Amino acid sequence: MSGTNSPARKRPRTGVIIGVVASLAVLVTSAAGYATVGSLVSKVQTLDHVIDTPSGGAPVVGTDAINILVLGSDNRDGLSRAEQSKLTLGHADYGQHSDTIMIIHIGKDTSHVTALSLPRDTLVTIPDYTDANGKNHPAHQAKINAAFGAANGGAAGARLVTRTVQDLTGITINHYVEVNFQGFLNMVDALDGVPVCLTKPLKDKASGLDLPAGKQTISGPQALAYVRVRHIDPTQDLGRIQRQQTFISSMIQKAMSGDTIRNPQKLSGFLGAALSSLKVDSGLDRDTMFDLANRLSGINIKNINFITAPVKNADYRGVPGLGSTVQLSPNLSKKVFAEIANDEPIVPPVAATAVAVAPAKISVKVFNAGGVKGAGAKAAADLKTAGFSVPVAAVTAPNATSGPAATTVVKYDPRFDTSMLTLKAALPDAQFVPTKGLGRVFQVYVGSTYKGLTTFTVTKKVNSHLNARSAADNICG
Repeated sequence: MSGTNSPARKRPRTGVIIGVVASLAVLVTSAAGYATVGSLVSKVQTLDHVIDTPSGGAPVVGTDAINILVLGSDNRDGLSRAEQSKLTLGHADYGQHSDTIMIIHIGKDTSHVTALSLPRDTLVTIPDYTDANGKNHPAHQAKINAAFGAANGGAAGARLVTRTVQDLTGITINHYVEVNFQGFLNMVDALDGVPVCLTKPLKDKASGLDLPAGKQTISGPQALAYVRVRHIDPTQDLGRIQRQQTFISSMIQKAMSGDTIRNPQKLSGFLGAALSSLKVDSGLDRDTMFDLANRLSGINIKNINFITAPVKNADYRGVPGLGSTVQLSPNLSKKVFAEIANDEPIVPPVAATAVAVAPAKISVKVFNAGGVKGAGAKAAADLKTAGFSVPVAAVTAPNATSGPAATTVVKYDPRFDTSMLTLKAALPDAQFVPTKGLGRVFQVYVGSTYKGLTTFTVTKKVNSHLNARSAADNICG
């Protein structure tokens, strides 16, 4: 990758986050210096003309929401035939496929990251394309993991699978990241293994998996079998996706632990293993990675959430010529895709207080009680902007008849104590006074110490089909 270490460029602060991929693209904390990480980033392989969007794969930085398509490819580069046999990988003679497909959505305000898994057997329409020999192929139905190999992998395969995913979801893909078997093995071993927690023994001859029950740390070869096996699950790939998401959560936790961050040798080894194994679109250059690092330097891993696209038939449906396929739930998947496309967090960020009643359902009458000219009107405007129903007459916030007060006071009818919690989330420093018979309209008496509203979010009911989990969740939970 190209890029210069300009003296004028600020060095990311200690605790910098750089783009690192396990079997998805997750961002992990790095204590390495800019020059050190810069030399590692130079090992990343780039693919030209991957992103088929108006930006053409140009770096997307600044304050925009970003969507990264991440593929765990079954490409066996770097592994000898003997190593492939030992790992029970078979051979690549049948063509390349994408064993893992995820969209990593980084919110505009960087308060949330959503990792959306797409089942590899999802029935999709692969758009028309031209192969390396110049032959035109019309649009046709296939499993989504066939899109990568249809164009024989490489930049052409990356471009075709990106187009397929965009057509399926309506989500604009800004960047592309790919990691193969060898890269995955190296990253796990660079961390001296990753913990997993099993409720029962797992054994599968086809993948070579043989693990006892209980919490344990597994090596690269064991981890590869663990995230690949699917025939031991009644729901096949859907069960495997849940295992992959839990494993990735565990890898994030270990990569961000003090044992890794405070150990320069281990950290450098992990970053080197990760970055040297990646293939990315040409727009995801070093400067773009560091811009992402700066934006995400303070994210709470509790706000990195994993979900799976809702499916219509978890029992797999046979399609002539394609075998067992997964069909997405038309309504639920459309809703989830739209939320991501519109930069709506699937799960409310933990930093914000969650409330049950939307502010639009709460009427508020505002009075200026602090003796500060314009303070009441400002509070009324703030409440209106936050979505509360503020009558026109209350926007100017008439002066209260009582004398000047420092603390904001909110009077409310105790019958509406659930709605009161929404207003309390917005005004946590206010004094709340239950007043029987007041009715539905809350009265806000703005004190002289009023500085503004506190951020809150309305609780969303996460559909059970999503089975969302956080990167911070206990892997034994």
